[in-house]
Amino acid sequence: MTGLATLRYLALPFHTTPLLLVAVFSVLLRLAVHAGLLGLPVLLIIGSWFFKYAFVLLDHAAHGRPGAPVLSAEDANPLGEMRPLLYGVGVGVFYMATAALGELTGC
Repeated sequence: MTGLATLRYLALPFHTTPLLLVAVFSVLLRLAVHAGLLGLPVLLIIGSWFFKYAFVLLDHAAHGRPGAPVLSAEDANPLGEMRPLLYGVGVGVFYMATAALGELTGC
């Protein structure tokens, strides 16, 4: 992979589509936080959509496709694709295991 290709993939999150998605999600998250307990389901759904889009964006870049993907209806289904959730749980378990190991060894 050349340096130019690497820069192209690193620039994917700064295209119009991901930036608009972050702007819309920011407004929705702000409204959900101000809604209190009633906003908790919205927080969970928006969080799910955000992590799924991040995973789709990473998968899109890994396959070498040009441009940034759009969040589709299939990606917005909170119970549809479970790979992002499983990877997130795996990272969390690994983090907790290494933190516990660090506590045991005193590092």
